[in-house]
Amino acid sequence: RIRSPLKKVVKDGVTTWEEVTWDEALDTIAYKLKSIKEEHGPESFVVTKGPMRPLQEGILGRLAYSYGTPNVSGNWAYCVGSKVLGYKYTFGPAWRGDSWMPWSDFRNSKVILLFGTNPAVSFIHRHPRIMGDILDAKRDGAKLIVVDPRFTETASKADIFVPIKPGTDAALVLAMINTIISENLHDKEYIEKHTVGFDELKEHVKKYTPEFVEEITGIAKETIIEIARLFGSTKPASLDRREGVIHHTNSMHTNRAMAILLAITGNADVKGGLMFNPSVNLASINKKERLGDVKAIWSEDYPLTIDGTGLVADTILTEKPYPVKAMMVVGANPVQQYPNTNKVIKALEKLDMLVVIDLFMTETAKMADLILPASTFFEKEEICHSIHLALTKFLQVSKRVIEPMYNTKPEWWMFCMLAQRMGLEGFDFESEDDIIELLLEPMKLKRSDLPESGVYSQPIEVGKLLCDGFNTASKKIELYSKPLEEMGYDPLPSYVEPLETAISRPDLAEEYPLTLITGSKLAVYHHSQQRNVPWLREHAPDPLVEINTETAKKLGIEDGDKVIVKTIRGEAEFKSYLTLGIHKDVVSITHGWGGKANVNYLTDDKQVDPVSVAPGVRTLLCTVERMEE
Repeated sequence: RIRSPLKKVVKDGVTTWEEVTWDEALDTIAYKLKSIKEEHGPESFVVTKGPMRPLQEGILGRLAYSYGTPNVSGNWAYCVGSKVLGYKYTFGPAWRGDSWMPWSDFRNSKVILLFGTNPAVSFIHRHPRIMGDILDAKRDGAKLIVVDPRFTETASKADIFVPIKPGTDAALVLAMINTIISENLHDKEYIEKHTVGFDELKEHVKKYTPEFVEEITGIAKETIIEIARLFGSTKPASLDRREGVIHHTNSMHTNRAMAILLAITGNADVKGGLMFNPSVNLASINKKERLGDVKAIWSEDYPLTIDGTGLVADTILTEKPYPVKAMMVVGANPVQQYPNTNKVIKALEKLDMLVVIDLFMTETAKMADLILPASTFFEKEEICHSIHLALTKFLQVSKRVIEPMYNTKPEWWMFCMLAQRMGLEGFDFESEDDIIELLLEPMKLKRSDLPESGVYSQPIEVGKLLCDGFNTASKKIELYSKPLEEMGYDPLPSYVEPLETAISRPDLAEEYPLTLITGSKLAVYHHSQQRNVPWLREHAPDPLVEINTETAKKLGIEDGDKVIVKTIRGEAEFKSYLTLGIHKDVVSITHGWGGKANVNYLTDDKQVDPVSVAPGVRTLLCTVERMEE
């Protein structure tokens, strides 16, 4: 663990780290940021953050926006952006201004359809009971359908497993919609009362026949018809997807298609289907109104995204649309986590100043000029809330268990001290309690009003939107999206071939005949975290590449061999894991490993969804070679 502020010292080509005081570290950063602002403008400072809670995140935003930079980026596009936009332009934004992140009521579903998600080992940090709910529903007679190129732990529990070609989920969903409509399985009363655009949708999906989509997805037409009939004829039904769908270059429209599938079958805003759970109404404390007219790096080309993290490295190197001279990384690890590691490293090396706030010496921290040691969640107070991903609207104060160890500090304190040194106003908080009280103001609550447990909860109102209307111009679910059309986007979802497949890039496919998917999860790790915990490392000691057993045999690769995986962008080293539980033309690599096992040496920052900027890292052409001993 990093125990004190550190300053990089390079002498005779050798890098060492020197402990400095908080005053020296903060004075140095503040002076440099003021100089950069005067010479290049406030937009030349970029903040990149990992997942954060409202207290720390709110003060970080306040620091950035008060300084004048719009460039605050995080994991939105990598995590939920495509779903948020796909649902927003179908169901409308949430009434309080946030985008919907509705949750599927698996426990009360009769059919559960999962795309590119493995809840048996992932998403536990948001919903610890997610797999339990699915299995309980199955015990009550529900059918589980899993669509995935890999036979995952969740797929092993499925009634129907559908091994799909990566990146073709939209085609499958559109074929399901076509089948449901053509076989008269759609919910006519629900569609009439609660949707607009059905006639346009019906005409649009006619070309997506099961026979046509079989060629695209590799799924037998009989299977497509079977799952469409099951989903269309059984109520209530639920559907969910995760990064297996998000991480593609057509992911926003794929999510739109999934939202439409739920709507035409009458499974939106109903118990056992899709349930809308707006977040608790915390105050916005980031002072974004202080920003001037400066546009974020991504605003011109991607106006609907709120986050263009994957575009930052290219901006630093090209200085377009403007130069970026300084970056603060807060609880993130771009060198390991962002696409195209070679480019990320070059970009970070070009910066005039890189500041990293973290607990440990990550590969990104090793490149920093200054490192500030953060307190753990045991050592600070924070607010946790439902953020739309639960069936109860809740708010919880996460209490400090011990005082900060060593010479570490909570992030909000660092941000306030930096702001004060730069003469910025509104950073005179004395404790977390001051910030928590500010966050609670719209709810007319004080911290003392919360239960002793620190948890405040309210049940959600199922069917409220069906009664009161959705937050769209029509007050209905918009199958055909006029707002998207007016902004120059397709008003109805379509299938678009991924940017790097044997079909779209036949010039690459001869040399790189396999398809790489990355981003699959391991139960013992969270992204690039926890690999320094010995007993967890015992459970998953090696970075593995999953290869179909028959494919590996043709390549002369045996289980446990050291192999090199190559794409046109770079190469990385792994240990082979042979399995029949993966598509024969697909290899899969978990992300989060460092060094030569960093899968992002293989990925591409340029392949993004044109609406959400989600990274296309699950359809990349590659080859696998056995390493010589």
